[in-house]
Amino acid sequence: MKRQLPSCPNLDQLKHQARDLVNGHKVGDKDAVRRMAHAARNNESAVVRAMLKSGWPVDSRGQENVTPLHWAAFHGNYEMVKANLSFDPPLEVTDADFNGTPLGWAVHGSEEGWYRQNGDYGGTVEALIAAGARLPERLGGSEAVREVLRRHGMKEESN
Repeated sequence: MKRQLPSCPNLDQLKHQARDLVNGHKVGDKDAVRRMAHAARNNESAVVRAMLKSGWPVDSRGQENVTPLHWAAFHGNYEMVKANLSFDPPLEVTDADFNGTPLGWAVHGSEEGWYRQNGDYGGTVEALIAAGARLPERLGGSEAVREVLRRHGMKEESN
C-alpha cells in the first residue's frame, strides 16, 4: 500500500511552481524559490520531500543564503537530511550570517537547536560525512555528535 503524504494547503500549487522553475519559466511569486527552505526551517519533512520529488531545486536558498539542508541539519532531522542528500545538494555552501555549512549547523543545533532534546544529531552528522561533507575544524557539539566526529578521526583539543 502506497503511503499518502499528509494534506498540505497549496501543495498542488507548489508542485506547479516547481515544474515552472525546473522548466525555466518565470514564477509569479518572487519568493517561490525560498519556499522549500522555509518548509525545512519549519521542520515540515513531508512538504520538503514532496517538493524535492516534484523537481524543486535542492539548492534553493532561503533567508541569508540558507539551504533546506542547513535547516534539516540544524533540527537534527535525519529523515529530511537523507531526503535532501538523495538529490545531491551542495554540502559546503555557507550561510550569510554565520558562514556555516550544513554540517556546522548540525553541530551547533545539537547543543543550541530547537530540537536538541529529540533530534537525531548523531545520525544527521554521520549522514552528512558519509555524503562527503568536510569535517569541522574543531571537535564540538553534543556528546552524540562528538562521538561520530571522533569515529571519523577528530581529536579533543589540548589546552
